[in-house]
Amino acid sequence: MNSFQDTSRLPKFTFLILVIPLIPIGAILWNTTIDFFDVLAIAIIVLVALLCYFLKLKITMNHQNISYRLSPIIATKHLKWNNIHKIELVKAKALSTYGGWGLRYSFKNGWGYVMDSDTLMVVHKKNGKKIAFSIKDIEAFKEFAQNHPVISDKFIDQAIAVPS
Repeated sequence: MNSFQDTSRLPKFTFLILVIPLIPIGAILWNTTIDFFDVLAIAIIVLVALLCYFLKLKITMNHQNISYRLSPIIATKHLKWNNIHKIELVKAKALSTYGGWGLRYSFKNGWGYVMDSDTLMVVHKKNGKKIAFSIKDIEAFKEFAQNHPVISDKFIDQAIAVPS
């Protein structure tokens, strides 16, 4: 295996949480006079809901680096292997660890790209900072990390059980 690729999205309920309130709001506004601020409020809710629906984290690991992109918000970024101290897999709950889903920051845990998986690949950089990424295909990641010469010495296997 020469590379590892993983794609994840926000949990579907985040989209529903934003769309469901539009139904009663639409019913109320149907029988009233609509002004600019009503239209603006609905447009903002719809745009945020669409952003949640289309938000996608794509991670690619190869012999050169870890590449990641949170589309359509953040362009592709790269982490070179010589800047990485270690990589570990951890189980984490989005709400308690990062305060929610999406691109999050925690003073304790650093930046987190938290999507629809409770398994995070935590990258410890040599400068002491951490970046966490949701990983869905745990077995493929472990196989890549353990069999790749550049990564195998940086990977710490926490023996995470793969859900069946």
